[in-house]
Order: sequence, then structure tokens, then C-alpha cells
Amino acid sequence: MESSRLHRPVLVWVVLFASTLVGCRDSEPVSQAEIKPKLTVESLQLEQAEHYNVKREYVGIIKAAQKANLGFELAGKVSEIYVDVGDRVEKGQSLLTLDIELLKTEANQLKARDRELNARLDLVKANLKRQQALKANG
Repeated sequence: MESSRLHRPVLVWVVLFASTLVGCRDSEPVSQAEIKPKLTVESLQLEQAEHYNVKREYVGIIKAAQKANLGFELAGKVSEIYVDVGDRVEKGQSLLTLDIELLKTEANQLKARDRELNARLDLVKANLKRQQALKANG
């Protein structure tokens, strides 16, 4: 048992020495066919360019600088659109126009109703005056 303990370090040294000798042996000579020929290169003179174009692509999420909720006071049909998606707009710029034919008709109806009510009011006032005059005369 003790002799195997003594032989173990010797065996390790022998294996290390043998592997070192195998690694240090001469390699086979390289044939001329395996040697690649040297490449010839041309040198160029650098010139400063006046301008150049660089194409850049970015990945990301675009957020609007401002957000606006738009709407009309009255509902209706759109007759003209002045801007497109993505256009820049200024404050106060018209974006679209509503068709106001129905609104004009409604306005005319309201004006007619107003005239009718004023005529009724005038009639009531005239009847009141007449009745007051009849009452005063007895």
C-alpha cells in the first residue's frame, strides 16, 4: 500500500514529461503549394468630400408633443377637409367645414317662429288695450 503511494507521484511526472516531449517534436515541413502568395495592394490618395449622405434608421416610439381633442358645437356632415393626417397645423387654422344647409333651414324656421310669436304678442297687446278701453268707457 505504501509503495503505491510512492509510485503515484513518479507516475504523474513520467506522464507529464512524455506529453511535453510529444508536444515539442518537429512538425512536418509545409509544402510550397500550401503557402499562399502575397496579395498586391494599391494605395489611394484621400480627398476631402464636400458633402456626403448618411442613411440612418432608428427604432422607437413616436409621441406627439401636444394632444388635442377636437369637435364641433353642432353635429353635421363634413363638406370640405383642409388638412391630412400628419400635417402640421397652426392655432386657429380651419381643419374642415361642415355642410350648413340643414343649419340654415333650422335658422329660417326659428326666425319664422320668432315672427309668429311677435305677431301673437302684438295681437295680445292690442286686445288688452281694446279691453281696457271698453272697460273704461263702460
